[in-house]
Amino acid sequence: MTTSAIFQTIAKFMDEAGQNYECAPEGGVIVAQMRGEQGTWHTYIQITDDDEARRIVIHAQLPARIPEINRLKVEHLLTKINYDLILGNFELGLFDGEVLFKTVVDLADGVLTKAMFDGLYKLNCSVMNEYYGEIWSVGFGDVGLAVGLEGSRPEGVMLQ
Repeated sequence: MTTSAIFQTIAKFMDEAGQNYECAPEGGVIVAQMRGEQGTWHTYIQITDDDEARRIVIHAQLPARIPEINRLKVEHLLTKINYDLILGNFELGLFDGEVLFKTVVDLADGVLTKAMFDGLYKLNCSVMNEYYGEIWSVGFGDVGLAVGLEGSRPEGVMLQ
């Protein structure tokens, strides 16, 4: 499967889902804006298909940078959240305050199917949606670290 075939599988999924997106197939990146229950964010889908790697990486990006004064609190919160995640992880850029949720599938010699991408994409969106408010509150408000960590967690995403 070439990058264009991988790209076509993802684009077909996005089209069928009615998801607006921008793309640069030659660069291997698709960008979509997502709307969750507590806010909006951009999702970047990076396609790598070369001699060294064949993978799809999805990054959901919080729309604002965490102020330096709150980064340690957000780092602590993300560490607690990441501990229970089965697939994917939150990342915090300590120098710029960028918050990302990353999911990856390594295709190796396999073929990307629409069902594989569907699961990866929906997981990425649902986890960002689940924790968006807590991350925002800790990053930009005066909220303690316990917010959201004692509440419900998405089924099938978190260890119980």
